[in-house]
Amino acid sequence: MKEKLRKEVKERRKKISKEGNRKKSKKIKEKLFNLKEYQDAETILFYVSYNGEVFTHEMIKEGITNKKNIIVPISDKKKKKLILSKLKNWNDLSIGSYEILE
Repeated sequence: MKEKLRKEVKERRKKISKEGNRKKSKKIKEKLFNLKEYQDAETILFYVSYNGEVFTHEMIKEGITNKKNIIVPISDKKKKKLILSKLKNWNDLSIGSYEILE
C-alpha cells in the first residue's frame, strides 16, 4: 500500500510543471511563514527538496536569514537512519546520499 501511494504521488508530481511547482511552493511558504507557530518557533526542521517536491530552498534560506535554527536531515545509508543536523549557512550543503543536498 505504501509503495503504491508513493508511486502515485511521484507520478502526480511529474505532471506538475516547474513553474506550477514554484507557484504552489510559494503559497505554501507564505502560509507557513504567516503561522503564529512558525513565527514563535526558534527551531524549524526542513527537508531539502529535490525532484519536483515542494520547493523548500527559499524557505530554508529565509529561515536562516531570520535567525531560526534550521535543522535538515542527513542520510546514513549504512545504518538506514536519518541524522538531524543544524544548518548555519546554505552553502554548507553538499550532495549526499541519494544525490540529495544534505
